[in-house]
Amino acid sequence: MQLRFSPSMRSITISSTNGFLDLMKIKVAARYISYRTFFHFILFAAIFLPFFFIPAAMVTLERINANKCSSLDCLTGRRWGPGFLGGADDSARLVRELYKVLDQVNLEEIPDGDGVKAPESFNELLSDMKNNQYDAKTFAIRLKSTIENMDREIRKSRLAEQMHKHFAASAIPKGIHCLSLRLTDEYSSNAHARKQLTPPELLPLLSNNSHHHFVVATDNILAASVVVNSVLKSSSRPDKIVFHVITDRKTYAGMHSWFALHSVSPAIIEVKGVHQFDWLTRENVPVLEAIESHKGVRNHYHGDHVRGVNLSDTPRFLASKLQARSPKYISILNHLRIYLPELFPNLNKVVFLDDDVVIQRDLSPLWDIDLGGKVNGAVETCKGEDGWVMSKHFKTYFNFSHPLIAKNLDPSECAWAYGMNIFDLAAWRKTSIRDTYHHWLKENLKSNLTMWKLGTLPPALIAFRGHVHPIDSSWHMLGLGYQEKTNVESVKKAAVIHYNAEMDSFSNIECIFCDDVKVTVKSVTNIASTDDNFVCATLDWWPPQKCNYDQCPWGNTSIINLDLNNTILNKAVSAFNPLRIRIGGTLEDKVLYDVGHAIDNCPDFNTSNGLFGFTNGCLHRQRWDEVTNFMKNNKVLLTFGLNALIGRTKASNSDRYEGDWDGRNARDLIEYTYLIGYDVESWELGNELCGGGVGARVDAQQYGKDMIMLRAIVDSVYEDSTYKPKVLGPGGFYNKQWFDDFLRAVGPNVVDGVTHHIYNLGPGDAPDLLQKIQDPVYLSEVAQTFKDAQTSVSQFGPWSAPWIGESGGAYNSGGKYVSHTFVDSFWYLDQLGMTSTYDHKPGVTLLLINLSNSTSFNVTVENDMNLYPTNMTQFDQMMLQTNELREEYHLTPNDGNVQSDVVLLNGSPLELTCDGDIPDLVPEIVDGSLPIQMAPSSIAFINIMDFQAPACA
Repeated sequence: MQLRFSPSMRSITISSTNGFLDLMKIKVAARYISYRTFFHFILFAAIFLPFFFIPAAMVTLERINANKCSSLDCLTGRRWGPGFLGGADDSARLVRELYKVLDQVNLEEIPDGDGVKAPESFNELLSDMKNNQYDAKTFAIRLKSTIENMDREIRKSRLAEQMHKHFAASAIPKGIHCLSLRLTDEYSSNAHARKQLTPPELLPLLSNNSHHHFVVATDNILAASVVVNSVLKSSSRPDKIVFHVITDRKTYAGMHSWFALHSVSPAIIEVKGVHQFDWLTRENVPVLEAIESHKGVRNHYHGDHVRGVNLSDTPRFLASKLQARSPKYISILNHLRIYLPELFPNLNKVVFLDDDVVIQRDLSPLWDIDLGGKVNGAVETCKGEDGWVMSKHFKTYFNFSHPLIAKNLDPSECAWAYGMNIFDLAAWRKTSIRDTYHHWLKENLKSNLTMWKLGTLPPALIAFRGHVHPIDSSWHMLGLGYQEKTNVESVKKAAVIHYNAEMDSFSNIECIFCDDVKVTVKSVTNIASTDDNFVCATLDWWPPQKCNYDQCPWGNTSIINLDLNNTILNKAVSAFNPLRIRIGGTLEDKVLYDVGHAIDNCPDFNTSNGLFGFTNGCLHRQRWDEVTNFMKNNKVLLTFGLNALIGRTKASNSDRYEGDWDGRNARDLIEYTYLIGYDVESWELGNELCGGGVGARVDAQQYGKDMIMLRAIVDSVYEDSTYKPKVLGPGGFYNKQWFDDFLRAVGPNVVDGVTHHIYNLGPGDAPDLLQKIQDPVYLSEVAQTFKDAQTSVSQFGPWSAPWIGESGGAYNSGGKYVSHTFVDSFWYLDQLGMTSTYDHKPGVTLLLINLSNSTSFNVTVENDMNLYPTNMTQFDQMMLQTNELREEYHLTPNDGNVQSDVVLLNGSPLELTCDGDIPDLVPEIVDGSLPIQMAPSSIAFINIMDFQAPACA
């Protein structure tokens, strides 16, 4: 910069060093400006003007270093410089010049022979620019090269993703592959798996046209099961349904086993292999052999699927191309639908279903549709909101540059969908559809697959021309998996949803429609301490005459007549070692003991009009010896319920019994048992006499006095023994006031276990019994009883513990077709788990129950030590990650019927061995990092190995 003063000091000129730019002239009149004013001005200029001239200096320095101003920095300097000084702003001109350079480069091909690698990132591009000082055009070329290179990499990644999805979907997952192998093995070793699917008396229904016939052709067992079960669940008349499942030779045994072991009753099902159809021979379908042997076909379906991939393809288009190259399209199973009239010569109408559909609505109205003499009722795919799935015309499938196609077909003709079709076989037999299908398949082979790239739909579109009756689109919603505009409401309303995309619903999953659940195990905090001897059973006193609800189920199953020498019974009890058995029940308070001298007469039970409908009964000494020997031999922990009504009198006009308990007969039994050397684990006084009682009741204060007497008897008899039995009571339904008063009356160190009973399902003939057992909300209602009982004991009897003395779910002999079946285990195990939660005895640790009959769950188990890691050592944290394996015991009902009395363990029936032994309970060993898969209506016991739980240490 230069500062010039005129000789007369009347003007000052400020300019750049080369005179290129006159920035400012100041006229000075000597007569008007004093030297002091001039001095102040010069001082002002010296301080502030440099800030305005920095951009101009940038321009100047840039010119010194380069004779031309074309770099990005120079352009920036020139753009800023004049603006600061209020001169002409040429930034718009520079932007226009930059656009011009970029447009010019955009029209040119990037030279790829210069050997210079394009930058792969923005940082690399920036470094390249700084190091090489490119001019504007070179900069634009390098920028374009970088962007195009990045674009290619993104496309490659997207296409690679689609390729991987395609290969994952096309492969047979390990779980499904192993399922087929296991079922095949089951077919050879299990007679149940080989049983005839259709009983002989129902065979005529396989060709009865008054029924609704569904045909499924597949080699995917799991998919076939989903289709069949979804049809049944959606049907209003499953008893009118007949399934015809066709599969190939290699899958036949496994498919037959699946449906033999999983009944579809009341529907009927047959499974046939293609080798079992007499009509389906090479002579009748020669074109299929030609397809399979054609070189072009084999290259198309079994060749390199990556070859020919175009980076310009969109991922969606590539996915559809890969899907079209699935080898299933040359499988005979995929062509079978064209031979339905011949395969089922006696049927008039069938619905053909693909194996990748799920039925959501009753399909029986399909048989009421008037096809107007047409053969094929199908949904058209040229009309709909979705621009990808519902925009299919003939031009979508055919090559109209081929003369035969152009001559015979209309490119704008509407296409229709396979997957759910109602076929009128009677009308079909009057047409030449099959011959037309064969003709065009041969023509396409002759043209080396230039008419269409195979698949079964294109030749069917030709063969069925003029024979298709459009049905409402709500019957069949297809394209799930690659739809552009999936309308959730349309999905909900659709009768059939079709997962016919590259990632269909059954190709790579082992758990369908699973919900995710996380279970946190509170391993740091101790909730309750449970009893190891949690398996418990009660032997009651009921004679065979005991009947309820038109059934007399007891027979010879009570303590008075049970065959204690039965081999199966002994082995079952031994297998549960240690098993806790309680002898007690309603008639317990009417039993006399034929030992000692306290009683003179000991009659057997007989029916009467008295209490509970029976007279007093007798436990004979010989029978007691047999019982104690049975218990000793099988290492049983025995709880015996004593008669608590002896000595009392019934109050008038009341069910209340008054007076002290006469414990002499009980003492005789306890003494005799001690003398013969049998250790009863616990003695319990009375059955359901507390609170309001059941037929009889005793006041709480009186019962407390009687418990003190029992404690004294036990202490006296076992005075010289190191072993002392526990004393339990009152053994009835919980009533807060009664239990609180009872515990106050008893006082400390008398009662070891405060027993109460649970029958929360109501009477055995309740019409909603099944629903109650499967309703988690209803089952949880009894939690308040557990909680209140726990509170009473902790407040008034902390030296004791709450016990569930008896629990049967439904009272009065249980529920017919419920209490002895699989479904009752939902109730039992739920209550067993609740005993642990509320510190009752006994209890279990980890138990999962899925009460849903339709939803599966993926359950992950989290250790709450992970939530509080601050106090953990590095070793402890490492141990949390070492749960490499776990043991899983999954229990399910046979045939999926919760009222079955056959239980499956990990898919295999639990049956006695030939020697009558309980079978080995073999768990599945599972990768501990995977979620626990809970099937509908199932129970799982999970043993997580090496689970770190300080609370259980």
